[in-house]
Amino acid sequence: MTTYEEYRKQWELDRKEAKTYPLTRGVPLTGTRTIVPYDIPVSTIDVDAALAVLPPAPPVRPRLPPTDDPETVSLTLTTSFQTGTDRWAQVWLATTPQKRRVVVKLFQEALFPRTYKSGFECYASWSAVALSGVEAWGYEQAKALQGLLLPHSYGFYRFELPCRQIVVGLVMEYIEGHSFKRDYEAMVDGSFYSMESRLKREPVLQQLALSVYCLHLCGVHHGDLSVRNIKQLPGPSPFFVFLDFAQCAPYTFYTTWKGKPDCTGLWQCLGEIESSENVVAWVDPPFARGELWAINLINEQALAVYRRSVNAVERP
Repeated sequence: MTTYEEYRKQWELDRKEAKTYPLTRGVPLTGTRTIVPYDIPVSTIDVDAALAVLPPAPPVRPRLPPTDDPETVSLTLTTSFQTGTDRWAQVWLATTPQKRRVVVKLFQEALFPRTYKSGFECYASWSAVALSGVEAWGYEQAKALQGLLLPHSYGFYRFELPCRQIVVGLVMEYIEGHSFKRDYEAMVDGSFYSMESRLKREPVLQQLALSVYCLHLCGVHHGDLSVRNIKQLPGPSPFFVFLDFAQCAPYTFYTTWKGKPDCTGLWQCLGEIESSENVVAWVDPPFARGELWAINLINEQALAVYRRSVNAVERP
């Protein structure tokens, strides 16, 4: 069994090499397909029930056509999305020899945040092996949602990096969407508070909440819902795609997860779209009626806290 001192010494050597020979734009990578193991069993789900909560005609995003050699992948890095030290993954936009754009998420442990001695006993839960395994399980458990609420997964591969480290990476669909954010200009000029503007935002709230509910119906608790991990697709109707499943877990109503509860993450995201008081006013009626999606996403205790926080803000 590796001691902390052995781990620290090797980690420091690996980080030095990773920083000396970093990934940069234009670097070619060749990967060999690998099976990433995971300890969590894949459960049976009611796919029809899950898909029934989505819009009747969701945007269609077909998979890339298969290549002549499905066991290998050749990529050229083009744009960095998340790179550098103290990152749980190095994420790049890349192109294939056929000029198709994909995203590659590399679990390069040398660039992970350092594990200190006090937390070394939990290292196995945050290693590259563990995080890639959790991500692999999430994509398999929610396989029915790939190309809908999840990017298409093109598989996990082993890559040799310029620093000669061998890492596992997930190759997936590139999502051409945008992160939603509060319309501060409309708040300044007052149009944000008009009834017309509020009615336009309600379908966005509804679709985001139902998308999280759909994910739960497929047996997956995301564990890190945030603005950076959700993309809204362009189009006349709101539609969302979830990213980053390295902290996901099996969904059960009473489970405590290692990531933050999805109800907390969802509330924070809804608060980027709409004012807190309007979010409470929007979710209160369906919760009182016992609608399943509302009960699934917001429990009584959380809603009481949200109501109190809104009332505290409203008091002079």
